[in-house]
Amino acid sequence: MEWLFDPAVLARGEVDLERVVALGRLLVEQDGGASERNQQGLHCLAHERDVLVPQEYGVFAFQPWVREQLGDEGSSAPPAPPRGAARER
Repeated sequence: MEWLFDPAVLARGEVDLERVVALGRLLVEQDGGASERNQQGLHCLAHERDVLVPQEYGVFAFQPWVREQLGDEGSSAPPAPPRGAARER
């Protein structure tokens, strides 16, 4: 993690770097936990396929790219849904 401070702010000595780092670590830990719980929920059959929101289109395209880079081109990836369309269950 990288923190960027204006040099003038650091020169005043008003930044408690230990607190900044502690907050950063806490946020990373909490975000990681939330992401893990979200991923676990994705394995639920009720949420196997559904409508994608526009923010998810990039993720959907990224997954086949990763499989291709890993040499797993034969995996059974579902076809990309049309934008804004629900996928069949």
